[in-house]
Amino acid sequence: MRSASNKGFSIIIALLMLVLAGAALVVLAHASASIATETQTAACHARSGNLIASARAWAQVHAADKIGRKTLPAKDLAGPGAELTVSVDHDGRTLRIHAVCPRGRRTFTRNVVEPVPAGAPEPVARP
Repeated sequence: MRSASNKGFSIIIALLMLVLAGAALVVLAHASASIATETQTAACHARSGNLIASARAWAQVHAADKIGRKTLPAKDLAGPGAELTVSVDHDGRTLRIHAVCPRGRRTFTRNVVEPVPAGAPEPVARP
């Protein structure tokens, strides 16, 4: 036969286990949220890098043109809300690339200033 103190001890142990399980869930939720944030940041960084590489390639192909400032379609590469602007300064030697990659509440912006790349190589004739 159980005494009253054994019943009280069992209830205390059960409540303690519930508290420990709740604390573990809170810690795991916080850890998974920080991992999700890091993943979003890495994805935005990679997408903006793809946008920059695309702008460089576009500028290389259109190096002979007087492009001035051109907004390129970016939503196919980096999702809705993405922006990609390429501009060449008046001297024709400086390329400016502005890439914006939104992801949820975060927006990753990169600005690159570099020399204009040389013209595109001539296509190779295939036999």
